[in-house]
Amino acid sequence: MKPKRCLVLLPIGVTLRTEGPTFLAIYKHVLLPALRATGIPMDIFRGDEVLRAGLTLHEGALWLHNPHLVLADVTTAHSGVLHDLRLRDFLADRTILLSQQAEDIPPQFAMYRQIIYTLSEIGIAQLSRALHAHVHAILCAASPNTATTAGVSMPLPTGSESA
Repeated sequence: MKPKRCLVLLPIGVTLRTEGPTFLAIYKHVLLPALRATGIPMDIFRGDEVLRAGLTLHEGALWLHNPHLVLADVTTAHSGVLHDLRLRDFLADRTILLSQQAEDIPPQFAMYRQIIYTLSEIGIAQLSRALHAHVHAILCAASPNTATTAGVSMPLPTGSESA
């Protein structure tokens, strides 16, 4: 099975704002292990690393424009994360939003899959379990003849059924 491309958008990167180190720790110690624990082969890149990871421009564009899964933490309403989400609105059915506060999720993304988490031991465990469930729903539930929208699988029309 070819690895799936997972793009992770977090409020870290070039600027490393004051909350950057916390989100880097969440990425390294919570999100990466949780994504790997799904058992689904994945290549995982942070959005701020894609074009700096030695990829060709074509490979970088593939990552930025056609990942199989998008995971975005909107906790701080970071302008870069929100901008990247707006550019990928067509990927809503394969996007999972994370936030430490429901109020941080902009209304335009209210229909996306969401996980509200806390930085407590119980909160991290709940985040890992919810992430596992959402990743499997996105990457495993859909068969080749099924479209997944907002967590609901619907059969695609075959040639004889489409009008």
